[in-house]
Amino acid sequence: MIPVVEMCCGYGGATAGMLAAGLEIEASYDIWPVAVEQHRQWHPEVPCEVRDVATITPDELTGRLVWASLPCQPWSRANQYAHRRGRNHPHYYPLVHFARQAQHARCAVIENVPGLVEMPDGQAELRELERECARLGLGVTVHLVPSHWFGVPQLRKRLFIVIARDLPLLLLRPGAGVRGPLHIAPTASENKGGAGRPAGRTPEQNAGLQGIPAPMGVSATAAHRLIGNAVPPRLAQAIAEQVFVPLVRQAVA
Repeated sequence: MIPVVEMCCGYGGATAGMLAAGLEIEASYDIWPVAVEQHRQWHPEVPCEVRDVATITPDELTGRLVWASLPCQPWSRANQYAHRRGRNHPHYYPLVHFARQAQHARCAVIENVPGLVEMPDGQAELRELERECARLGLGVTVHLVPSHWFGVPQLRKRLFIVIARDLPLLLLRPGAGVRGPLHIAPTASENKGGAGRPAGRTPEQNAGLQGIPAPMGVSATAAHRLIGNAVPPRLAQAIAEQVFVPLVRQAVA
């Protein structure tokens, strides 16, 4: 089994998906102590620590599968302040730095928001990532995936970047889809209302849209943030099954 190292694990939505895909998670990290505590409650079998993932070294990821839900605020269209986008955002995480961290990994997946391919500063970041990957001898593919392709009842696309030294042609295949209505996806600022972010949904309702349990013992603001930033387990499972699982099978064949 090739183990997984998960960066920016948050509450554990992607963790749940990868476990459902049959993967072994060696370590999960997040910088927010509240998220780590909730992650430990939901997934007590997975080692999870508070850590700035920028400090992870290439040696720690050598031969591993890496899942990284890197900070999306710099590329989010919900960020209305142009002067705080991209490199100017305090949560900016250089994709080039991640490529250097994961250069010896078996395969790495970055999960993020569509702004990386739709906004000019995001496109520039991707071009820089591609140049660095080429310098390191890595292949890179970019995939924009609607969540409802994989049974998540929400109107939201997510971006997946796959990086590996030996990267085969990768075509993500849609799943069974959703039978029923789609809803505006939960966001971290759900309880603040605003355009495209209807106020009034409870954390329990938003957790249901993500396919995750509602956090326990935290404020409503923290709960909305945890839920809005979570990766729906069904979506993470589908990506893991199509990207990571074939590599695991290859290794044990």
